[in-house]
Amino acid sequence: MSNGLKSFNVLKKKCPFCLSSRTRKYGKFRNRQRYKCNDCQKTFGSVKKPQRLNLKLFNEYALGKQTLAQLSNELHLNPKTVQNHLDQVVLAKFKVTPRPIILVLDATYLGEKKAKDGVLVGKDWLTKEIVYYKFIQSETKQVYQECKDSLINQGFEILAVIVDGRPGIRNVFRDIPIQMCQFHQIQIVNRYLTKNPKLLPSKQLKTIIEDLVKSNQTGFVRRLKYWFEVNEEFINEKTINLETGRSIYKHKKLRSAVNSIRNNLPYLFTYKNKEQSNIPNTTNSLVGWFAHLKKLLNCHNGLRKDRRKKVIEYILATRNYH
Repeated sequence: MSNGLKSFNVLKKKCPFCLSSRTRKYGKFRNRQRYKCNDCQKTFGSVKKPQRLNLKLFNEYALGKQTLAQLSNELHLNPKTVQNHLDQVVLAKFKVTPRPIILVLDATYLGEKKAKDGVLVGKDWLTKEIVYYKFIQSETKQVYQECKDSLINQGFEILAVIVDGRPGIRNVFRDIPIQMCQFHQIQIVNRYLTKNPKLLPSKQLKTIIEDLVKSNQTGFVRRLKYWFEVNEEFINEKTINLETGRSIYKHKKLRSAVNSIRNNLPYLFTYKNKEQSNIPNTTNSLVGWFAHLKKLLNCHNGLRKDRRKKVIEYILATRNYH
């Protein structure tokens, strides 16, 4: 070796700063062996807590949008070595402080719903803090019941809950003020009527529902009632099914849209009550955060399922501090 390093012992001990294995003994300090890295030229003692380094690396990977290839190039390490460091990370336990909360609940799916790979997230509207999460296959009544039981057992007091229109959810939270997400209600009706309905009654109903966010309960109910009185005969129109010979409703999707509004109407304007004036009328705060979550995950396409869950858990935990 020509640069004066001939007399130094090259060790396999990794540098905690750049993860390089090109380190050497560098004297002693207080009877403790010191080392120096040939790459970054920093000195260090025996690394007792490599977990700190792994967490720093994981933070760049999960939140800094750094891919495996980018981290490998930056650290001059094999991608498999970097992946090993990421796999060794032990995440801190998800902790939240019990308190009265206004619970915003929603779920998102990572890919298609057929893949049954989703996550249910609960957020406190008052502090904007994530208070609950669970990886799920589908949104069932049982999943929401587990969420409620878990929060109550931890000592949370649920003052109100904002949810979408999933069947059975209202029964789970029947003893708590419920706000049906108005944005989800608009989406439900649009799925039945399509974005460009052809029939005049469908166009009229679409106009009414799109004004939902700007309406108060009295005005919305009055418009809806008048629309129903004018179009009642059209809605109840029937035809004969040629295969079975039975009479069926001619405008099934329009009727489904109307039934959805009727069923959810008692919960669409809870936020207008004086006692619940501080709750939101949509779950949009979570919908926007789900978009941010997926943007971070898109940096790591093809991620193995268990590793993706680990990234999501880290993002959820750090969401409360960033």
